[in-house]
Amino acid sequence: MSNIEKVLENEIEQLKKSLYNSNDRLKIHYEIEEKKQELITLKSENNICCK
Repeated sequence: MSNIEKVLENEIEQLKKSLYNSNDRLKIHYEIEEKKQELITLKSENNICCK
C-alpha cells in the first residue's frame, strides 16, 4: 500500500468519526464517498501500471 493510499484511508476514518459530531452529515457522507472513490481509482491505477 502506498503512502497516498494510507493518507486517503486515514482521511476516510477521520471523516467517519466527524460524522457523529457534525450537523452537516450529508456533506461529510459525500466527502467520505469521494475519498473512497479516489482510493479505488488509485488502487486500480497502481494495478494497471505495475503489471
